Amino acid sequence: MALSMIMVLSLLVYNFLDRELISQVRKHNAVIRGVENRILKRPTMRAVFILFQGISKPYLIQGAHEQAGEMDGMEEEKLWHILEILGEDFVKMYQ
Repeated sequence: MALSMIMVLSLLVYNFLDRELISQVRKHNAVIRGVENRILKRPTMRAVFILFQGISKPYLIQGAHEQAGEMDGMEEEKLWHILEILGEDFVKMYQ
């Protein structure tokens, strides 16, 4: 029963994120490009998660200093564009 309740709550949050993404895209009259640079007219969080899945940012350690490398798997402009559409709270999480 507990596992079923967690699954239902997860799907509820996922649905709210879908609605928020679609409403923000319409509000800002924005365009999100998906895999293979296709325009997503009605983007879903699944499509955004697929885009975010390949992101990695390796860190270089030189002596006592740690330095961030280049972002792999997705263009950084596309990432920030999607985060700005989602709102200021999402931008703060990824900074």
